Amino acid sequence: MPESRASMARRLNLGCGNEVLDGFVNVDIHGRPGIDVVHDLTKFPWPLPDNHFDEVRFQNVLEHLPDTIRTIEEMWRVCAPNAAVDIRVPYWNSRWAWMDPQHVRPFHECTFDFFDPSKKYFRERPYYSNARFHVDYVVFEGCWFWMALPWKRKVLNNNPSRFIHLMGRLSDTVHFLNFRLVALKSPTSDHRT
Repeated sequence: MPESRASMARRLNLGCGNEVLDGFVNVDIHGRPGIDVVHDLTKFPWPLPDNHFDEVRFQNVLEHLPDTIRTIEEMWRVCAPNAAVDIRVPYWNSRWAWMDPQHVRPFHECTFDFFDPSKKYFRERPYYSNARFHVDYVVFEGCWFWMALPWKRKVLNNNPSRFIHLMGRLSDTVHFLNFRLVALKSPTSDHRT
């Protein structure tokens, strides 16, 4: 670890690639200028402290990692209670989902519902993981019909209409999903999964 937990920044940029950000702990598999922690995110545990980070960026990375549940659990481990996690992933039927030969999976707007205790999919399968997040919102990005939608406000409030769902089933109408998750933890308990 590059610095002590007490002095380490409280914001984390996982799999940052070329997007090194000031004020963040920048983590990537390749050591380049500005990378604070060189680490392969498929190797657990990550060399990061428990319950430390208030903000996590995970942009265009999760689709490259083979064990989604274990990765989400590890991300949850390093999050402080109520940490905000911003994730950007390719939509399941977008051309961007499988164009990159390193992508191992795409994502659906309900994928993270399996980690949210308020959602139906979590209630059906709470045993999938010990990680708990609230899905604050999901935004559909890159839709060719986006500008024509009179329901744009509903989409941003995580309340897509049936039309959005129908259009999302047509090939390459939604390119990416942007999620905001909030880590659900009590401030005093041990959070190891």
